[in-house]
Amino acid sequence: MIGFSRSVFSGIVPAIFLTAGLFILAAALPGCEKALPVETVQVDGNTEDDGQEDGDGEKVTVRFNLSGDYFFSDTKSGVGQVRLLIYCDGALTVDLLCEGGSAEFELMLGKDYSYYAVSGVSLPTRYPETFLKMIRSNVFPQGVPEGIPVEQPMAANGTFTAEHDGMNIEIRLRRLYAKVEFSADLSDIPGLEVTSACIKQAATSVRLFYESAAVATADGGTATEAEIEVLNSGGKVTFYVPENRQGVLLPDNSDSWAKVPENIPEKSGLCTYIEVTATFSEDDKLKGDIVYRFYLGNDVTSDFNVTRNTLNTVRLIASKEAITRPSWKIDGGDVYAEVPFMYVNYVGKVLYKTREESDVVQHEDICWNDIMNADGTYITVGHHDLETGIEGAVGTSRNGRIWNISYIESGSLRKIEYGNGRFVALDGTSSAYFSDDASNWRVADIGFRCLDIAYGNGLFTAVGYEGGIATSADGEEWEVVRTQGSTRNVVYGDGEFLVVTSNYTYKSTDGTEWTEYANIGNFSNIYDIIYGNGIYVLNEDGDIYTSPDGINWTDSENSGKFHKGTFDFKDGIFIQVYSDTGIRVATSLDGINWTIIDRNVSINNVYGICIMEQE
Repeated sequence: MIGFSRSVFSGIVPAIFLTAGLFILAAALPGCEKALPVETVQVDGNTEDDGQEDGDGEKVTVRFNLSGDYFFSDTKSGVGQVRLLIYCDGALTVDLLCEGGSAEFELMLGKDYSYYAVSGVSLPTRYPETFLKMIRSNVFPQGVPEGIPVEQPMAANGTFTAEHDGMNIEIRLRRLYAKVEFSADLSDIPGLEVTSACIKQAATSVRLFYESAAVATADGGTATEAEIEVLNSGGKVTFYVPENRQGVLLPDNSDSWAKVPENIPEKSGLCTYIEVTATFSEDDKLKGDIVYRFYLGNDVTSDFNVTRNTLNTVRLIASKEAITRPSWKIDGGDVYAEVPFMYVNYVGKVLYKTREESDVVQHEDICWNDIMNADGTYITVGHHDLETGIEGAVGTSRNGRIWNISYIESGSLRKIEYGNGRFVALDGTSSAYFSDDASNWRVADIGFRCLDIAYGNGLFTAVGYEGGIATSADGEEWEVVRTQGSTRNVVYGDGEFLVVTSNYTYKSTDGTEWTEYANIGNFSNIYDIIYGNGIYVLNEDGDIYTSPDGINWTDSENSGKFHKGTFDFKDGIFIQVYSDTGIRVATSLDGINWTIIDRNVSINNVYGICIMEQE
């Protein structure tokens, strides 16, 4: 399935956005705030006791050295103007606009102080310390105005005690943004190319000195055309994302597919995510556009925190399997497949269509009922009209153009199945015709009239009227099992046989022991059923139903469009042919969303389709 690997590293972010202003969030209550980690104060100078007692009014000189974090390294960078506020017992003691990254002044010996430093942010004069925890600074989630220095905005806060004269205090300002390095691995899907990548729901404001969660969001940075080329060549692009610590919202979740908006309804519009669009090239069998989305955080399942001053590495790893799992995370509803196919109709026509050519092969006096791809050999069955009646007809081909036709003494052959080197055909009676080469056939008696057949787990399973189910390892010796209701359709998938009737579903792994389930569907006229990509798909009177388990069925939005539809599935692709003012051929990756890839008004009464081998 499509997933993404993600690792988070603590580091220093080079902020590229300057604040647009500053406002107070009145709803921020001091008792609910969580402060950022206090800066570690490094003190240099004389540490010997100077003989003065604390609180006797003596002043000492304290020097502040101001620097900023630089591109997630341990390197200190210079800063421009820094606003430095120092408080003692809640009262503003110092309010300086520092130039050149350093300043010194006198403070009371032995007193405890707290400091707040900002760069690139305008603070009001003589601001009460109790309000600092409510300050939010507007940011630019969509980009940086031209000319804004990359060093801003930054902030830092901490505490210290004025212990002696000549103290040196190091203050390192931290960027208010996280740095996100994004790359994509599309090697599993040849022909897929990224067309856009952007940040969605980025915070529009950030608290300066306390952990910050977005109260409003907007679209964030977008990759440029040059950066898209870098992504498609295997490189990485960088986004700068304002801090948005929404918390661990899914603490018990271990499924990355569950980290989606519907599971965080109160926060879904506030959590920051990446959105990537990609398209399939004209040379690949898959066509259309696909969208990938994933919330940022410290993991792929539960955490939704974007933390300032951290480096976040995100890698999208795309795979074909996940395209068939429609969700918020992966929207592949516009993706469809163009594959070579072949279908047959009731007046002896075989139509094949590849990328290079399309043609119809006519077999006079033959009616074709079914066709399949058996490991690169195409086989179709039906009957041949004689003056005295009919006889079974079998056609085999390696390319769809040249056919070898043979006849057997049978009624009209209606279904064909292949497994373990053996072909088995049904004619709607109790007879089963089996062959190793599709030319020389023998007949066996199943014991009841059979309508459908499937192969899996080393067994052929046939079903029919009067609730009949029979299994055989070779098509010659059959064991009969009976159920309730007319069993007209059988399919093998997910390691088990599945039989669907009007109100019941029967499952078996060995074809002998069957479990009955009341299904949610109430079907009356199932034309065909198939399994692929982890889902069952059936056509019931033109309506398409899908089910993950064959018991609980969902009517798709395409209902009513596929009269007398019949299916095939190969290499992750569903294909269906149906009648609608002529013939329509549609493909799907998930069994729900179907795209018409061919129309033919000159052919009707199609009874079987198969996906051809890629040429």
